[in-house]
Amino acid sequence: MEPDLRNHYETRQGNAGLGWDKAKHAARDAWDKVESKVKGSDSGDRDISGSNLTDRNLSAQNTQQVNLYEERLIADKTRVKTGEVNVGKRVETETTRVQVPVEKERIVVERTTPTNAGTAVPAGEADFREGEVARVEIYEEQADIHKEAVLREEVKIRKEVERDTVQAEEQIRREELDIDDQGRGIIDRSNPRI
Repeated sequence: MEPDLRNHYETRQGNAGLGWDKAKHAARDAWDKVESKVKGSDSGDRDISGSNLTDRNLSAQNTQQVNLYEERLIADKTRVKTGEVNVGKRVETETTRVQVPVEKERIVVERTTPTNAGTAVPAGEADFREGEVARVEIYEEQADIHKEAVLREEVKIRKEVERDTVQAEEQIRREELDIDDQGRGIIDRSNPRI
């Protein structure tokens, strides 16, 4: 019987349903239940129309349930590292020039003839001596060039989050119910999905 069930199942399902290895137990159980009902109907009471009275009096314990499954796409997110950015500094050296105005002192000696030249001076005013008679200090400015560090620029580094929507397609499977009563059973087809 199993080869017939398998051929029928694979013909109806193709590649869309569960494989036979996963579905064979449910198929066997369903077939056994149909067979037991058919065999039980041979010895049951029938009314005038020939309907099986035993089938009408089935209790809730004889109700059987078959579960149908389907796959769903579950969307989830995983944070992964996609790269990194290294920010560093380098020192560049260049030659620059600066101009500083400086002053230098110099001595200018001027010899002139006074207007009262040849006039006699009082006694003791004339001091005849040799050696140094005046001292004048001479100064000059020299450029004092040195370096100091100053803040030139600020660089701020931050991360921004860009949002995007990613679309994905995937094939999902769903079980559908196939009923083949072969004229031996009564099927309630009130549910449009049957």
